[in-house]
Amino acid sequence: MVLEEATCLGPDETFDRLARLAAKAVQSSAAFVSLVDCAADESIFAGITGLPEISPGERKMLSQTICRHVVSTGTPLVVADTQTHPLARNEPALRELGLGAYLGVPLTTAAGEVVGVLCTVDRHEREWSPVQVEIAEGLAAAVMTEIGLRTSMTAAARQAEERAAILESLRTADLRFRSLIENIPLVTYMNSVEEPFTSIYMSPQVEGLIGYTPEEWAQRPELAVDGIHPDDRVRVQALAREARQRGVPTRCEFRFVARDGSVVWVLDQTIPVRDDSGTILCHQGFLLDITEQKRLEDQLRQSQKMEAIGQLAGGIAHDFNNMLTAITGYAELLAHSFDEDDSRAADVDQIRKAAAHAAALTRQLLAFSRKQVLLPQRLDVNDVVRDLEGMLARTIGAQVELKTSLADGLALVETDPDQLAQVVLNMAINGRDAMPSGGVLTIATTIVGSNARPFVAVEISDTGTGMDEATQARVFEPFFTTKDTGKGTGLGLATAYGVVSQSGGRIELDSVLGRGSTFRVLLPAAA
Repeated sequence: MVLEEATCLGPDETFDRLARLAAKAVQSSAAFVSLVDCAADESIFAGITGLPEISPGERKMLSQTICRHVVSTGTPLVVADTQTHPLARNEPALRELGLGAYLGVPLTTAAGEVVGVLCTVDRHEREWSPVQVEIAEGLAAAVMTEIGLRTSMTAAARQAEERAAILESLRTADLRFRSLIENIPLVTYMNSVEEPFTSIYMSPQVEGLIGYTPEEWAQRPELAVDGIHPDDRVRVQALAREARQRGVPTRCEFRFVARDGSVVWVLDQTIPVRDDSGTILCHQGFLLDITEQKRLEDQLRQSQKMEAIGQLAGGIAHDFNNMLTAITGYAELLAHSFDEDDSRAADVDQIRKAAAHAAALTRQLLAFSRKQVLLPQRLDVNDVVRDLEGMLARTIGAQVELKTSLADGLALVETDPDQLAQVVLNMAINGRDAMPSGGVLTIATTIVGSNARPFVAVEISDTGTGMDEATQARVFEPFFTTKDTGKGTGLGLATAYGVVSQSGGRIELDSVLGRGSTFRVLLPAAA
């Protein structure tokens, strides 16, 4: 009988090595080998490591309970807590031996006979992972199937150690791979080949990007299409369909509507995964958040467009100003040639007034093109807003409520106070005009940005009609206006843009149709 062969071995160095290796491989505090003779109701304990000496009575108790179960079933027994497990909770000696948790795997001969148990234990309750169960089984199998219990046990232990090392390497590689995939700043995924292209794997970063969990992607394949922005859906579907038919990689930028309704720009790059015969097994790829990149690209395009328009406006303003100088000079000379009571003197005065209005127009163009001479000084923007409150209240009328919210302790800025006041006034008037039936105009100040580069923000918000995207794209262009003919030159916001840019700042705009607009003037804090 195999057990009779095994009894000759006793607790030799082979079992010692096997027990130590098992304890180390599954990270337990103790381990031992129990060779069980079910017919004789006997057990031989060998290779004990990490446990006190086990008495004959304790050995018999173990052989008749949890070890006997492993031998009789031929399957591993995983006990997270010996106090609650049905096979162990009635045996107080288990806790006395320091067995709070137990993992036992069968020792099976090549003929399929279970002759013992490789046991690993811990003093306290714990969970055993599937990987740890697999490692213990691998150790037992390496010892029992490669060589017999009686012959070359040292070689068997070496084989078991190598197998355990391989399993540990695989487990470590899997952990490293998952750690890499789940911590890079993009979403990785794998989809099936056939429609509806169900999700095989979706990395957890997708929840932070779009709001849906990987489990939801697996359960709702339609998300991959329904979540695409309606304006981009047809284009993206056509591109994906063509790429799948041709079996080639795809690279596409589109907008995705997140769970909370926000719009996220993503770069989606997909490649087909093939087997050795060239058959496509699945598609894998990644999603990269490019929302900020798209915003910066839009800002750059707008800046380039405004720069070009500004150069044109500045050139026109200088030429126009030269002509106005001549007109004004000749009008002055002509006025001196008439007597005060001459009716033609009034006509000359109208020429001078028209030239003065035209000169004011050129100053606005020069301000927009950032070629006007400013007289900057250090100032508190709160003082500018307070000085304007009275004028603004009269200017915007009784049907519009004026509110101010000025932050304390603002940093100083360096700009032309008169020009800054004109910027705020122009934006306030625009806000009033956007509320023909009345509303609320709010002027607020605050500090934004980082400590390394702080900005002082002046926000002018209205509850008016708001603007669509097309209007927002052109709002700072000179002579662009949504007002009726004769009610505006279209230079108010263009002038504000030039003044703020010349002061080293910028203007941001947030607007929603039917919900109002907010202009945010950002000026760098003075050093």
